[in-house]
Amino acid sequence: MGPSASEKGAPEPTILGIKRKKFWLIFGPLLAVLVIGLAVGLGVGLGTSHSTSTSTAASSSTATATSSTATATATVSAITCPSSNGSYYVTSDDTKFLVLCNLDYNQGGGTEDISNPVTNTVEDCATTCANNGTCAGAGWGEYYGTTYCWMKSYLGTSQSAPNWYFLIKQ
Repeated sequence: MGPSASEKGAPEPTILGIKRKKFWLIFGPLLAVLVIGLAVGLGVGLGTSHSTSTSTAASSSTATATSSTATATATVSAITCPSSNGSYYVTSDDTKFLVLCNLDYNQGGGTEDISNPVTNTVEDCATTCANNGTCAGAGWGEYYGTTYCWMKSYLGTSQSAPNWYFLIKQ
């Protein structure tokens, strides 16, 4: 039998000018690390978008609704989105809230959570926030089949959040 292809001097297959085996030894682990890093980053990011952790720090309650295009002009007795967007809601103890629809302030934007009790209505959420001296605002909506009132002590940057209500204490 005659000499093999490698003994005849036939070129070995390459990828980007690097021998195939060497290429995969170099770039295989890098590709694996990239995929794992992306998966971990997405998991952490999605997991903290509505974190249930509590914050004990009493922070400033200054808030600005930068993403809302509505101008508050009316006071509503019942909150429904999108028609209540940009209006005010006043609780029975006269605490006033700016109503924002499809918007949230979550921890990913620098916001600090206080707690997230279950409430049946967005109006109940407003009352719960009004009764908490450190609450600067609250997000309300369905999260995994249950309606939560995510109370915040500090509002960072707002994010778009379809089917979500946000109340900013005035």
